[in-house]
Amino acid sequence: MNEVINSIAKVYAFNGLYNSRTLPHVVVADSVLQSYAGEYHLTPRFTLTITREGSHLYGEGTGQLRFELSPEPQNRFYFNIGSLIELEFIKDERGRTVKLVLYQGGAHESSSKARRICHKPGFKHNT
Repeated sequence: MNEVINSIAKVYAFNGLYNSRTLPHVVVADSVLQSYAGEYHLTPRFTLTITREGSHLYGEGTGQLRFELSPEPQNRFYFNIGSLIELEFIKDERGRTVKLVLYQGGAHESSSKARRICHKPGFKHNT
């Protein structure tokens, strides 16, 4: 639906509605994806759990459905649930993922990694 709205906005020059953005296809090594897996407490009542299944990364917020994250260059991922949300994973000087920053609608929230989640080979989530 967003593609249709953006196409119409572009053709008819509806300022402020055309928000198209082309992102390159990015492949991220499984070991890097695994380093991002964990729990991130963005607020006292909201935890974002990041898990890896094979070569895919998923996020699930407290009380929300699980969603697949699409990689951008470097340490960023995005997903679109009506509005674009971006996640940035921050590493320390030893290369360990220590923080997540969530960007949405011009605002951002950040959280230190609270708990690491190990990938279990062959484990499948029901979606």
